[in-house]
Amino acid sequence: MARLRGAGAGVAMIEREADRIRGQRELSCAEELTWRNECENQRRVPFLECPRSMATVVRTTGPLNIRALADAVNGILRRHSVLRSAFRETNGHLERSIVPCVEQDLLEIDCLGSLDDSQDDHAVALVLPELNSPWNLADGPLLRTRILKLGRRRHLVAVIAHHIVFDGVSRRVLARELSSLYGQHAGIAAGGGEWPRDAASYSDYVVWQRDQLTGSTFANGRKYWMERLDGLSNAPLTGTGLRLASAADLASGVQSRHFVVSSESAEALRAFSRLHSVTMAMSVLALFTLLVHTVNGATDISIGVVVTDRPHRKFEHVIGLFMNVLAVRTEVIHSLTLAGFVRQVRENFATAYEHREIPYGRLVEMLKAEHGDAYLPCRAILNYNNVPAPTIALPGLVCEAVGVTGPLESIADVGLHVRDIGGPLKCSLAASDALFSEAELFDATNRFACLSSALVRAGSKTTVGDVLCEWTRYKAGLAFPGTST
Repeated sequence: MARLRGAGAGVAMIEREADRIRGQRELSCAEELTWRNECENQRRVPFLECPRSMATVVRTTGPLNIRALADAVNGILRRHSVLRSAFRETNGHLERSIVPCVEQDLLEIDCLGSLDDSQDDHAVALVLPELNSPWNLADGPLLRTRILKLGRRRHLVAVIAHHIVFDGVSRRVLARELSSLYGQHAGIAAGGGEWPRDAASYSDYVVWQRDQLTGSTFANGRKYWMERLDGLSNAPLTGTGLRLASAADLASGVQSRHFVVSSESAEALRAFSRLHSVTMAMSVLALFTLLVHTVNGATDISIGVVVTDRPHRKFEHVIGLFMNVLAVRTEVIHSLTLAGFVRQVRENFATAYEHREIPYGRLVEMLKAEHGDAYLPCRAILNYNNVPAPTIALPGLVCEAVGVTGPLESIADVGLHVRDIGGPLKCSLAASDALFSEAELFDATNRFACLSSALVRAGSKTTVGDVLCEWTRYKAGLAFPGTST
């Protein structure tokens, strides 16, 4: 009996190794969609609406041990093989290879006297050239570390990863592990240690996700989404000019506008959310739905909502791209009370979330097979982020986080990015310049502010139509209380 148990354990180990190799070769659906959006010869699909590069930046004061930092970075590259991914397409088939973990040396970039780095804006200016440096997805690794020397005991440390192998939770994992490993290699603090052999990896997630794309779960999810999105218009969203864009125009550039919803207005919106027992994210989704409605007059609207997709706790400490987009379809009915509309948005999101087993990339493929290659279920994307950026706390140093964000890589007709970590809401609205003029984009940010103001002042009997009438009381281009650009 013991022999049989041993044989069974051996088979299990072989199967796990086979799955590991399979997971390292294949891509997750999010990685595949991100890769195709990076390639000029591919038909692009609106997805995450986020910067191409994600940076974790810290300003340090004290004796930085560069060798220990290099050892810590190399340790993370060994632990998380997904960061050493290289992506290539051969005969129409996309595959990943994992490049060997070659020990990297970190060099200081001398920035002495270049700018007053004590100011965040100046520190950001130093990091942006590194953040905007191009990537070659066919050559790993897709993580790079830069040390900018500001003084004898002052540095900027920037750890930058391509989004195809990284997400917001990954940033927290990176900060925690880098702090621990640095302390270990510098001989300052215990920690780091050996990575458990049976620890989950991103390849495990890829295998899990691919296995979900078969059987009854997939069939039920496919049935739901095909029925849910049946009859949805595929017309491009346009600005108030209602221009008709050609296929060539739709491949043109992107413009964006940053604006801030004041702390007072944001807190009023949070109070509205509490009153109606919805999250702040749902209130923002309701506002964005109404904004799209005012832009092109459509009443049947599908918003793509970016969500995290870590299906099991074992993936909480894994670096990689665990993201999905849910198509939230809502009908804008003017006679519906505003409270009823927000609840409807919440229910539509909850139902979509219950059927998240179909990755967005697969959903797009299914719909294109039914309706043609140009079909898109979501032409407007919402990326709502309420997670504070982590700080890399390197033992023995005074560390201060520096917020650095690259330009949004928007390919949606219109995309809204909202950062909500208390206080004001920091927002970016991006749109295709083939569909929206600069004036129309500015007009859209004003509409958002106006709709937000009307929403928080609404009474129990206020209807959606009443709120929409608020906009008609103002002229285009007028700035509203509670917002600044």
